[in-house]
Amino acid sequence: MKLSGLLPLIRSASALSDALAALEQGSPRRLVLGLSDGAKAATIAALAQDLSCPVLVLAPRPDRARALVEELAVWLGDPSRLHLFPERDPLPYERLAPDPEAVRDRLRVLPLLSAPADGSAPIVVASGQAVAQRTLAPQAQAEALVTVGVGAPLEPEAFLRHLVLLGYRFLPLVDEAGQASRRGGIIDVFPPTSDLPLRIELLGNRVESLRLFDPASQRSVSPLDALAIGPAREVLLPPSGLEELRERLDFARCLPPVADRFQEELSALAAAASFSGDAFYVPFLAQGTLLDFLPADAVVVCDEPSDLAAALDELETQAQEVRAELETKGELPVGLPLPHLTWRELVPHLDDRRRRIDLTRWASGEGDGSLRPPFLPAPAYGGRLRTVISEALAGLRQGGSFVIVSQQASRLADLLGEEDVLATPTSEVVAPVEPGGLAIVHGSLPAGWRLAADSHDPSGLSPSGRSLTLLTDTEIFGFTKQRRALPRRGIDRQAFLAELAVGDHVVHVEHGIARFVGLVRLTFDGNEREYLELHYAEGDKLFVPTDQLNRVSRYVGPGDHAPSLTRLGSQEWARTKARVRRAVGELAKELLTLYASREVVPGHAFSPDTPWQMELEASFPYVETPDQIMAIRQVKQDMEMARPMDRLVCGDVGYGKTEVAIRAAFKAVLEGMQVAVLVPTTVLAQQHLQTFSQRLAGFPLRIEMLSRFRSEAEQR
Repeated sequence: MKLSGLLPLIRSASALSDALAALEQGSPRRLVLGLSDGAKAATIAALAQDLSCPVLVLAPRPDRARALVEELAVWLGDPSRLHLFPERDPLPYERLAPDPEAVRDRLRVLPLLSAPADGSAPIVVASGQAVAQRTLAPQAQAEALVTVGVGAPLEPEAFLRHLVLLGYRFLPLVDEAGQASRRGGIIDVFPPTSDLPLRIELLGNRVESLRLFDPASQRSVSPLDALAIGPAREVLLPPSGLEELRERLDFARCLPPVADRFQEELSALAAAASFSGDAFYVPFLAQGTLLDFLPADAVVVCDEPSDLAAALDELETQAQEVRAELETKGELPVGLPLPHLTWRELVPHLDDRRRRIDLTRWASGEGDGSLRPPFLPAPAYGGRLRTVISEALAGLRQGGSFVIVSQQASRLADLLGEEDVLATPTSEVVAPVEPGGLAIVHGSLPAGWRLAADSHDPSGLSPSGRSLTLLTDTEIFGFTKQRRALPRRGIDRQAFLAELAVGDHVVHVEHGIARFVGLVRLTFDGNEREYLELHYAEGDKLFVPTDQLNRVSRYVGPGDHAPSLTRLGSQEWARTKARVRRAVGELAKELLTLYASREVVPGHAFSPDTPWQMELEASFPYVETPDQIMAIRQVKQDMEMARPMDRLVCGDVGYGKTEVAIRAAFKAVLEGMQVAVLVPTTVLAQQHLQTFSQRLAGFPLRIEMLSRFRSEAEQR
């Protein structure tokens, strides 16, 4: 969805014209604009579209930053300028590795901000937390860059050592940013600033060829002449400031194992050696911030500075409480600094040498030095569609322009068609809407507004003043789809180790069932590594390197009794796997026979979706996830085929399985069928009764529950 065609009219509003002129002249240093939340993204896009300098947008919280990115992508004509600077996700003083994609995105944004102003300067959106978390200093980032070119000399061993210092992890195959590998005269490396990994082919000590390759297939995609390779993490080895950190730590109240661990890890960092868990030290050793990379002419936009300050004060309080608790337990040495900058430390960076715009809901534009662009609240209709249509037609007759952004664009277009107003739903508005013009866009925005180009006309509807009204589902129906925070998929190595307790039973894919005893550090061939110590039957032991955790999983059995441990060196585990393989093969044959029989049995083919089906789905209050959309589409395809349906929809709690069931049930009911929903417990039956009743309340159908909560008469 795109609405870039509306920006010229928004920019023409008097207050925004004044703000843009002040920005271009570099005076005043700070502007305050009074805006509602719904108008902020459109205003930022209108101001930033013609600026040739970087624009940094600071949001109070991570969810607000992500929402702004989505809204700005709708308003900008060139969303390739738009970037999110994410926060590292571990909690303060938590020993979990950050999301590799978040680290990659942070490192990718840093050099973009210092790029020359060439008309495509970036627009970066970040939460206060993301900016407060320290990162590489600009000088360190620039000095760490190494450019590899075809025909240039390259000493392999020195280059590989340099990659280690930059934070690259060496693995057999490269498939994620920050990884590297070597196979003879071929070196693969995946810089965070590149979309694809780089393959370097050497002929002796000279680069013979450079090629980007697909990490999934490992096949070459395109040749290159040269590529700059930057850091893979936000602290370089050996880190500056390490000795200062070491001197301020007090281990007197620390538990002995904790103190030993810290001392070993600090020594490893001093020796420029990476180890599992070294990301824990990044917040304390990183020397720069995102603000350090901004050029002098950059524009900083603060969304609700008071909320920004409150969010960072809350983060500071949380970090201090966690630190005090861990110090009291002896699990943290005394003297570790806060893992981020405070609001008090950030304010001078924001005020120094940069043009700044504060967006606030409360600025009046009257006598307080602020400007109030003529955005007025859009009327709320609460589902009164006929009123929406009649008032829109009245506004159009007075020369106003209307843009309706809705998930039910087709339905609204049909209602307008009944009034002889032809409007075809579209996905974008890239040209200005003419006076008296109407556009219906299929999509979603959080809120609408009314813009009066003539600031002296508060209604925005006089023929002398061009007006633009933006309506969304929030105004039309009283709600807009929300994005749900879904559980994180998968589990990383640090999280797996954190959840693994001494005495737990685990399964090694090659050696069978064992008991986890703990983590140990062992030295072989002069290399010290961390291992899982696993105990098997008859006192056998196995040490598994922590970089091979993909070979180990937690034991999940059919009951609460402890399993029998496998004997190492025997054929016991091989026989067990062979036995299971045979059983699975037999089950597969039975299923193939069953499903072959089902394929020839005729079934009921349901009709394609009706307008009521589309109306129900448009009323879903959340934005569907890609997996949810795929499941719904496949279920409908099954229902519309003339054969018996049998599909499993599998997902964790909170991923939206019930909505898939509601839509399938409604599709069947619309064709005169009855639907039974079977659930395992009476409590879940009650919950589903409420959910189905709420979602289907606007349609003429009957929903009942059959459970022990009902009397015998009600059950009959």
